[in-house]
Amino acid sequence: MKISSIIIPLIVAFTAYIGVGYTKVGLKTWYSGLHKPSWTPSGKLIKEIWIFLYILVTVAVMLFWIVTIPGVWHYILAVVLLLNAYLNANWNKVFFVEHNFSKAYKRMIYLNITTVIAIIIIWPIYLLPALLLIPYVIWVGIATKLTKEIWKLNRS
Repeated sequence: MKISSIIIPLIVAFTAYIGVGYTKVGLKTWYSGLHKPSWTPSGKLIKEIWIFLYILVTVAVMLFWIVTIPGVWHYILAVVLLLNAYLNANWNKVFFVEHNFSKAYKRMIYLNITTVIAIIIIWPIYLLPALLLIPYVIWVGIATKLTKEIWKLNRS
């Protein structure tokens, strides 16, 4: 068993754990009072989507890491994915704890960029993991739009 089989799921789980912790702070005290677009998904649906996406991301990264021959692209991808994990968890802090819509929106833009870069790196080397990341990039795009709409509706 490769060490990446342990480290990758741990990093994803840690990212989710940190993000959920920050989210809970805002959900208890602040989020329900915000104006939100009519198309805002329920909290339960958002939770289920993220669980599904974290599983897909874990499988995609593990497939890439375990099946392909290690090289420079593995290390570049590792940096991109660690930055992506940081942005993912940090968005929750910026949005739910700091209540900073502008900064949260910028975090989402960077999260989109790092996700697309990861797919571009993986795609020519091993197609399946790249395809498994497509739902993640789609959801991050939707979440970016939702962040922007909430920001617009709550400017004061």
